[in-house]
Amino acid sequence: MKVSDRETNITLVEGLLDPGFIFSKDELKKYSDGQILKQILEDSSGETERFEFKLGLYSFNPQTQKKTFNTKLVSNIAKKATSFANTPSHKSSYIMIGVADSDSDSYNASDLGIEPFKIGPISIVGIKRDLTLSGKSIDEYYQHYFSALSQEPVSEEMMTMLKDIKSYTYNGATVLSIKIDNTGKPEPYNGKYYRREGTNTVELNVPDLICLTQNLQKHMDD
Repeated sequence: MKVSDRETNITLVEGLLDPGFIFSKDELKKYSDGQILKQILEDSSGETERFEFKLGLYSFNPQTQKKTFNTKLVSNIAKKATSFANTPSHKSSYIMIGVADSDSDSYNASDLGIEPFKIGPISIVGIKRDLTLSGKSIDEYYQHYFSALSQEPVSEEMMTMLKDIKSYTYNGATVLSIKIDNTGKPEPYNGKYYRREGTNTVELNVPDLICLTQNLQKHMDD
Protein backbone atom coordinates (compact mmCIF):
# COMPACT_ATOMS: atom_id res chain seq x y z
CA MET A 1 0.00 0.00 0.00
CA LYS A 2 1.33 3.49 -0.88
CA VAL A 3 2.02 6.02 1.88
CA SER A 4 -0.67 8.28 0.44
CA ASP A 5 -3.19 5.43 0.64
CA ARG A 6 -2.24 4.77 4.25
CA GLU A 7 -2.69 8.44 5.09
CA THR A 8 -6.10 8.44 3.42
CA ASN A 9 -7.15 5.41 5.44
CA ILE A 10 -5.87 6.96 8.65
CA THR A 11 -7.84 10.12 7.99
CA LEU A 12 -10.92 8.05 7.18
CA VAL A 13 -10.79 6.16 10.45
CA GLU A 14 -10.04 9.23 12.53
CA GLY A 15 -13.09 10.89 11.01
CA LEU A 16 -15.39 7.94 11.57
CA LEU A 17 -14.55 6.29 14.84
CA ASP A 18 -16.27 7.57 17.96
CA PRO A 19 -14.19 9.80 20.26
CA GLY A 20 -13.90 7.04 22.83
CA PHE A 21 -12.46 4.55 20.36
CA ILE A 22 -9.64 6.02 18.30
CA PHE A 23 -6.51 4.16 17.29
CA SER A 24 -3.19 5.94 17.37
CA LYS A 25 -1.60 6.66 13.99
CA ASP A 26 1.13 4.12 14.72
CA GLU A 27 -1.50 1.44 15.36
CA LEU A 28 -3.42 2.30 12.20
CA LYS A 29 -0.35 1.80 10.00
CA LYS A 30 -0.47 -1.90 10.86
CA TYR A 31 -3.85 -2.43 9.18
CA SER A 32 -4.90 -3.05 5.58
CA ASP A 33 -7.74 -1.06 4.04
CA GLY A 34 -9.97 -4.13 4.46
CA GLN A 35 -9.28 -4.28 8.16
CA ILE A 36 -9.91 -0.57 8.45
CA LEU A 37 -13.26 -0.93 6.65
CA LYS A 38 -14.19 -3.71 9.05
CA GLN A 39 -13.36 -1.53 12.04
CA ILE A 40 -15.26 1.43 10.63
CA LEU A 41 -18.44 -0.56 10.11
CA GLU A 42 -18.19 -2.39 13.41
CA ASP A 43 -18.09 0.95 15.20
CA SER A 44 -20.68 2.77 13.10
CA SER A 45 -23.50 0.47 14.37
CA GLY A 46 -25.66 1.49 11.41
CA GLU A 47 -26.77 4.68 9.70
CA THR A 48 -26.18 7.75 11.87
CA GLU A 49 -25.86 11.50 11.48
CA ARG A 50 -22.54 10.96 9.63
CA PHE A 51 -23.27 7.71 7.76
CA GLU A 52 -25.52 6.90 4.81
CA PHE A 53 -25.63 3.37 3.40
CA LYS A 54 -26.71 2.50 -0.14
CA LEU A 55 -27.12 -1.05 -1.42
CA GLY A 56 -26.18 -0.05 -4.96
CA LEU A 57 -26.93 2.23 -7.89
CA TYR A 58 -29.02 -0.33 -9.77
CA SER A 59 -32.57 -1.42 -8.98
CA PHE A 60 -33.60 -5.05 -9.40
CA ASN A 61 -37.08 -6.56 -9.35
CA PRO A 62 -36.82 -10.32 -8.63
CA GLN A 63 -40.35 -10.94 -9.97
CA THR A 64 -39.88 -9.26 -13.34
CA GLN A 65 -36.06 -9.59 -13.46
CA LYS A 66 -36.01 -5.92 -14.49
CA LYS A 67 -32.67 -4.18 -13.97
CA THR A 68 -32.41 -0.39 -14.14
CA PHE A 69 -29.87 2.27 -13.26
CA ASN A 70 -31.44 4.32 -10.49
CA THR A 71 -30.94 7.98 -11.42
CA LYS A 72 -33.23 8.99 -8.53
CA LEU A 73 -30.77 7.34 -6.16
CA VAL A 74 -27.94 9.46 -7.55
CA SER A 75 -30.11 12.52 -6.88
CA ASN A 76 -30.75 11.21 -3.37
CA ILE A 77 -27.01 10.80 -2.80
CA ALA A 78 -26.32 14.36 -3.99
CA LYS A 79 -29.07 15.81 -1.81
CA LYS A 80 -27.92 13.89 1.27
CA ALA A 81 -24.35 15.01 0.61
CA THR A 82 -25.43 18.65 0.89
CA SER A 83 -27.24 17.84 4.14
CA PHE A 84 -24.00 16.35 5.51
CA ALA A 85 -22.06 19.45 4.45
CA ASN A 86 -24.70 21.62 6.18
CA THR A 87 -24.32 19.79 9.50
CA PRO A 88 -21.54 21.66 11.35
CA SER A 89 -18.88 19.21 12.48
CA HIS A 90 -15.12 18.84 12.60
CA LYS A 91 -15.56 15.23 11.47
CA SER A 92 -16.19 14.00 7.95
CA SER A 93 -19.41 12.26 6.91
CA TYR A 94 -19.58 9.28 4.57
CA ILE A 95 -21.93 7.83 1.97
CA MET A 96 -21.10 4.15 1.43
CA ILE A 97 -22.25 2.14 -1.59
CA GLY A 98 -22.43 -1.64 -1.35
CA VAL A 99 -23.76 -1.66 2.21
CA ALA A 100 -27.35 -2.67 3.00
CA ASP A 101 -29.27 -0.44 5.39
CA SER A 102 -31.79 -3.22 6.07
CA ASP A 103 -31.96 -7.01 5.99
CA SER A 104 -34.60 -6.88 3.25
CA ASP A 105 -32.11 -5.08 1.00
CA SER A 106 -29.48 -7.73 1.62
CA TYR A 107 -31.97 -10.47 0.76
CA ASN A 108 -32.48 -8.70 -2.56
CA ALA A 109 -28.81 -9.29 -3.32
CA SER A 110 -29.18 -12.98 -2.51
CA ASP A 111 -31.62 -13.28 -5.40
CA LEU A 112 -28.64 -12.58 -7.67
CA GLY A 113 -26.51 -15.28 -6.12
CA ILE A 114 -24.50 -12.75 -4.11
CA GLU A 115 -24.42 -13.71 -0.47
CA PRO A 116 -24.05 -10.77 1.90
CA PHE A 117 -22.12 -11.09 5.13
CA LYS A 118 -22.31 -9.20 8.39
CA ILE A 119 -19.90 -6.81 10.04
CA GLY A 120 -21.55 -6.29 13.38
CA PRO A 121 -25.20 -5.43 12.63
CA ILE A 122 -24.43 -4.27 9.08
CA SER A 123 -24.87 -6.36 5.92
CA ILE A 124 -22.12 -6.02 3.32
CA VAL A 125 -23.01 -6.73 -0.29
CA GLY A 126 -20.32 -4.86 -2.19
CA ILE A 127 -20.61 -3.42 -5.69
CA LYS A 128 -20.48 -6.87 -7.29
CA ARG A 129 -24.28 -6.71 -7.15
CA ASP A 130 -24.27 -3.58 -9.34
CA LEU A 131 -21.66 -4.97 -11.74
CA THR A 132 -23.68 -8.18 -12.09
CA LEU A 133 -26.89 -6.27 -12.80
CA SER A 134 -25.31 -3.84 -15.23
CA GLY A 135 -22.89 -6.15 -17.00
CA LYS A 136 -20.45 -3.23 -17.00
CA SER A 137 -16.78 -3.02 -16.15
CA ILE A 138 -15.82 -1.03 -13.08
CA ASP A 139 -14.67 1.88 -15.29
CA GLU A 140 -17.97 1.88 -17.21
CA TYR A 141 -19.83 1.71 -13.91
CA TYR A 142 -18.05 4.80 -12.61
CA GLN A 143 -18.71 6.66 -15.84
CA HIS A 144 -22.43 5.86 -15.63
CA TYR A 145 -22.47 7.34 -12.12
CA PHE A 146 -20.45 10.41 -13.16
CA SER A 147 -22.74 11.03 -16.13
CA ALA A 148 -25.85 10.97 -13.93
CA LEU A 149 -24.12 13.04 -11.27
CA SER A 150 -23.21 15.78 -13.76
CA GLN A 151 -26.93 16.65 -14.01
CA GLU A 152 -27.29 17.25 -10.26
CA PRO A 153 -27.92 20.84 -9.04
CA VAL A 154 -25.04 21.18 -6.57
CA SER A 155 -22.05 23.51 -6.25
CA GLU A 156 -18.65 22.82 -7.78
CA GLU A 157 -17.25 22.03 -4.33
CA MET A 158 -19.95 19.43 -3.71
CA MET A 159 -19.52 17.97 -7.18
CA THR A 160 -15.80 17.52 -6.54
CA MET A 161 -16.46 15.63 -3.30
CA LEU A 162 -19.16 13.47 -4.87
CA LYS A 163 -16.76 12.43 -7.64
CA ASP A 164 -13.94 11.58 -5.25
CA ILE A 165 -14.78 7.90 -4.63
CA LYS A 166 -12.55 5.64 -2.56
CA SER A 167 -12.86 1.84 -2.62
CA TYR A 168 -12.25 -0.54 0.28
CA THR A 169 -12.25 -4.31 0.00
CA TYR A 170 -12.94 -6.81 2.77
CA ASN A 171 -13.72 -10.52 2.55
CA GLY A 172 -13.89 -10.25 -1.24
CA ALA A 173 -16.48 -7.44 -1.23
CA THR A 174 -15.64 -3.94 -2.45
CA VAL A 175 -17.43 -1.01 -0.83
CA LEU A 176 -17.33 2.51 -2.26
CA SER A 177 -16.97 5.47 0.06
CA ILE A 178 -17.71 9.15 -0.61
CA LYS A 179 -16.37 11.56 2.00
CA ILE A 180 -18.28 14.78 2.65
CA ASP A 181 -16.90 17.75 4.58
CA ASN A 182 -18.13 21.22 5.46
CA THR A 183 -17.18 23.84 2.85
CA GLY A 184 -17.51 26.86 5.13
CA LYS A 185 -20.80 27.95 3.61
CA PRO A 186 -24.32 26.52 3.27
CA GLU A 187 -24.57 24.10 0.34
CA PRO A 188 -27.82 24.18 -1.66
CA TYR A 189 -29.49 21.34 -3.48
CA ASN A 190 -31.68 22.64 -6.30
CA GLY A 191 -32.02 26.01 -4.59
CA LYS A 192 -33.00 24.62 -1.18
CA TYR A 193 -30.94 23.86 1.92
CA TYR A 194 -30.96 20.75 4.04
CA ARG A 195 -29.21 19.36 7.10
CA ARG A 196 -28.87 15.94 8.69
CA GLU A 197 -30.84 15.22 11.88
CA GLY A 198 -30.12 11.68 12.98
CA THR A 199 -30.83 9.65 9.83
CA ASN A 200 -33.27 12.21 8.43
CA THR A 201 -32.71 14.94 5.84
CA VAL A 202 -34.52 18.09 6.96
CA GLU A 203 -35.14 21.27 4.95
CA LEU A 204 -33.94 24.48 6.59
CA ASN A 205 -36.07 27.58 7.06
CA VAL A 206 -34.61 31.10 6.85
CA PRO A 207 -33.69 31.51 10.57
CA ASP A 208 -32.06 28.06 10.54
CA LEU A 209 -30.12 28.99 7.41
CA ILE A 210 -28.80 32.18 9.00
CA CYS A 211 -27.73 30.23 12.08
CA LEU A 212 -26.13 27.56 9.89
CA THR A 213 -24.08 30.17 8.01
CA GLN A 214 -22.69 31.49 11.28
CA ASN A 215 -21.98 28.02 12.68
CA LEU A 216 -20.24 26.76 9.54
CA GLN A 217 -17.97 29.78 9.46
CA LYS A 218 -17.19 29.29 13.15
CA HIS A 219 -16.22 25.67 12.54
CA MET A 220 -13.93 26.68 9.70
CA ASP A 221 -12.26 29.34 11.86
CA ASP A 222 -11.69 27.05 14.88
